[in-house]
Amino acid sequence: SRAQADTALAHADWLGRHGVLTPGGVLARRGRLAQFPMISGKPGLSVVDFETRRIEPALLQPVVALHALTPALPLPRFDPLAKILPRLDDEAAALLQPAVAGALEVIDGFEHSNSVIHGDLHAGQLIVDTARLAWLLDLDDLSAGDPAADIGNFSAHLATRDKAGRMDPHASLSHWLQAALAAYGEAGGFFLGSNGAQAG
Repeated sequence: SRAQADTALAHADWLGRHGVLTPGGVLARRGRLAQFPMISGKPGLSVVDFETRRIEPALLQPVVALHALTPALPLPRFDPLAKILPRLDDEAAALLQPAVAGALEVIDGFEHSNSVIHGDLHAGQLIVDTARLAWLLDLDDLSAGDPAADIGNFSAHLATRDKAGRMDPHASLSHWLQAALAAYGEAGGFFLGSNGAQAG
């Protein structure tokens, strides 16, 4: 819809003006389409080293810039179940909802729970251009929430694509989470947990 196109363009414009490397767009086809330029480069997933299981910190620089922002435009509160529940049957959804509700109580207590977050962050949402700058794409799920949601999703995405076969899923997720936190920290990001300890 025109309203969705206007929102997408406004988000991209606002983020660009506040230091987040994301392509700006224009209205096309007589105001019926939000059009964004193609960024020439490599998909973020292709620059993750699966042999050493290391993430280049530069890949997360636009994410760090995003998380440094406080919402100054209307954004929905992040809902971690929004994309998951529609894919589950009723029994699985009933089991998942209480667990996530408990986690959300903890997350809501974090000091940085009102940052701007991507809402669907994974390596495929990043492009590294020929100057080795990372661009953040696909702002449809931009939300107000805790940056940990983005880093968790980013880590889980890498863990499910780790084909080395030397780790069980839990160990793989734990490793990629630590790798993501290390890269995020090297890119200038940090978290303050509920106990006040700095991480990332």
